[in-house]
Amino acid sequence: MRPVASVDSSHLGGSRPSSFSVVLGALLVVAITMVFWLLVGLVFGAILIGAAVGFVLAVIWILIAFTRSDAIVTSVSRAFLAPEMGYERLHNLVEGLCVSVGLAKPEVLVIKDVAPNALVVGGGNKGNGAVVVTSGLVDLLDRIELEAVVAQLLMRIKDGNVTRATRLSILVGAPVLAADLFLRRRWWNSGRVSRVDDPPETPHPLTFLGSALLVLAPVAGRFMRVLGVHHTDTLADLAGCQLTRYPPGLVSALEKLAKECTTTHSASMVTAHLWFAEPLSGVGDAGRLSQLHNLYSSRSSIEERIALLKEI
Repeated sequence: MRPVASVDSSHLGGSRPSSFSVVLGALLVVAITMVFWLLVGLVFGAILIGAAVGFVLAVIWILIAFTRSDAIVTSVSRAFLAPEMGYERLHNLVEGLCVSVGLAKPEVLVIKDVAPNALVVGGGNKGNGAVVVTSGLVDLLDRIELEAVVAQLLMRIKDGNVTRATRLSILVGAPVLAADLFLRRRWWNSGRVSRVDDPPETPHPLTFLGSALLVLAPVAGRFMRVLGVHHTDTLADLAGCQLTRYPPGLVSALEKLAKECTTTHSASMVTAHLWFAEPLSGVGDAGRLSQLHNLYSSRSSIEERIALLKEI
C-alpha cells in the first residue's frame, strides 16, 4: 500500500465558506429581514417602525446563529449525548484520534436511527464541535471501519470550515429549516421513504405553513451554494485516511454503506452537507420532495469515493 498523500486542509472542502462568506451571509439576513418588515410597515403606515423591527430581529437571529448554531443542528437532528456506558468503543475512538490530531475532544452524540450515517457539527460558543453518529452506523461497522468514519469527521472539524458552514446553514437556511420542522408534524420522517416502524401520517395545520415556506427553498439553496456551504467528500475522505494511515478501513465502511439506505429521519435540507453520506430522500430513492432535495445535494457518490480511495 502506498503512503497516503498529504492533504492540504486549507483546501479541504473545495469551494468552502470563508469568514467573508459568514459576514456576507449576516448582511444578507439583515437586508432581507429589513426589506420584509419595511413592506409590512408600509402596509400599516409605519415604515420606520417596520425597519427597526426588522433590524432588531435580524441581529437577534445572527447572534443565535453565531452562538447556538451547533445546538440547533443537533437538536433538529434529534441527537443526544452518547453515554459512556454502552458507547465505550465510540468514545475511545474519538479520544484516541483527537490525541493523534491535536484536537480537544468534541461532544459525542448519537441519533436513534437504523440508517447508518454520521454528522459533524461546527463549534458554537464552546468551539469544540460535535461528532454525531446514528445507532445504525455503530451497529453496522466494526472498530476499524468506525474509526475511519470518525477520523473523517474529526478532520473536517480540524479544518475549521465546518463551523462556518454550520453557522451559515442556520443564518441563510432558517426558513427551510422551519419548513422541514413543520412538515415533520405530518411526516415523522420528513417525507423520506416510509419504514415499517414509522408512526402513521397525521394532518397538522403547521404543515400548510411548512409547504408555503418551501417556496424559499430554491432561493436559500442558491445562496448557500454561492457562499460555499458544502464540502467535497473525496478530499475529506483523503484527510481522514491521512489520519488513520489505513484507507482500506474507510473503503470497507463505504462499501457497507453503499448496500444500505443512508437517508435519515432527522436530516434537514440545510444540514445535508454536514452529513457523512447522503441523508436526504429523493436523491437516488423514491422519497418525497426529490426536486428540492437534489438542490441541496452536492456530494460525490459513494462509488466515486470508493474508487478514489482504492487508487491510494
